[in-house]
Amino acid sequence: MRTIDSIIIHCSATICNKDFTAADIDRWHRQRSFNGIGYHFVIRLDGTIENGRAIEKPGAHCVGWNNRSIGICYIGGLDACGHPADTRTPKQKEAMKTLINRLQHEYFGIRSILGHRDTSPDLNGDGRIEPNEFIKACPCFDVRTWLRSVSLTGLCLGFCLCTASCGSYKSSSSSTEKADVSVISQTAQETQQKKDVHLSQKQASDSSALHQSSTEEYMEQTTIIRRKRQNASTVEKNCNEEKADTLMINAGKSKEKTDITYQIVRQQKQSEKQKKTGYATLWLIGGGFVSALLLFRQVRQIRKNKPRQC
Repeated sequence: MRTIDSIIIHCSATICNKDFTAADIDRWHRQRSFNGIGYHFVIRLDGTIENGRAIEKPGAHCVGWNNRSIGICYIGGLDACGHPADTRTPKQKEAMKTLINRLQHEYFGIRSILGHRDTSPDLNGDGRIEPNEFIKACPCFDVRTWLRSVSLTGLCLGFCLCTASCGSYKSSSSSTEKADVSVISQTAQETQQKKDVHLSQKQASDSSALHQSSTEEYMEQTTIIRRKRQNASTVEKNCNEEKADTLMINAGKSKEKTDITYQIVRQQKQSEKQKKTGYATLWLIGGGFVSALLLFRQVRQIRKNKPRQC
C-alpha cells in the first residue's frame, strides 16, 4: 500500500461547455502510450464523479508526485477562445469540495492540496511558486485561494445558523449580525472574482503549455534546466518570506487538531518504547550484579576451602 500525503488538482485542457468522460481521457492517454488513464478521479460538467485509475496504483499526472498523491481532473480549463480559465460549473465546484473532504477523511496522511502548476520548481528560491515560474497553467485557478474561500463561506453559513437558533437575542441584533455575515460573504466573493480575473490574464501567455503531447515530460524537464540557467545569476532572497509563512500557517489551521492528535499518539508510543527499554536495561544491570556477586562468593568459598601449603 503506497503512502498518500497530497491531492493534486488538474483540468482536462478542453473547451468550456464540452463534456467528456473518464473513458475519453483513458483513450487519449493510451494514445500517448500511457498504461491507461493517469488520473484517479474525473469530475464532469454536471458534477458527476467518475473513477479513473485505482487509488492503490500510482498515478501518471504529475512528474515527481505520482507515487505520493491522488490526481483529480475536472473537465474544462479553456474558455471559448482556447485560453486558460476557471471554467468549473457550480456543480463541479461542489463535487470537487465533496470529493476532497471524503478523501481527507479516508486518508489520514493527506497534508497538502494543490494545483498542478503549484508543483513547478521554485527558481528564485523565495519559498513561493509565482506565476512567472509556472511550467503550465493547469488547473487554471488558484487551488489554495479557492479552498480558503470555501472555508470562509462555511464559517459564515455556520455563524448564520447559530444566530438563527439563538432565540434569546433581540431581533435588531440578529438582523445586524446576519447583515454583517452577508457583507463578509459578498466581499469574499468579489475578492475571489478579482483574483481569478487577474490570474486568468497572467495565464493567457501559458496557453500553449496546455497541449497534451507525447513529449510533455521532456519539455517540462528542458524548461526547468533552461530557466535555472537564466536565473542562476539573479537569484536573491525575498523579504516577503515572513508573509508566506503566515499564509501557510493560516492554511494549516484547519488541520491543527488532527496534527495535535497525531503528535500525542506518537509521543505516547515513544514513551512506552522508552519505558520498555528502561525496564530491559534495569533487568540487565540487576542480572549482571547478581551474577558478579554469586561469582565472587563462589571464588571466596573455593579459596576458603583450599588447603594451605606449608
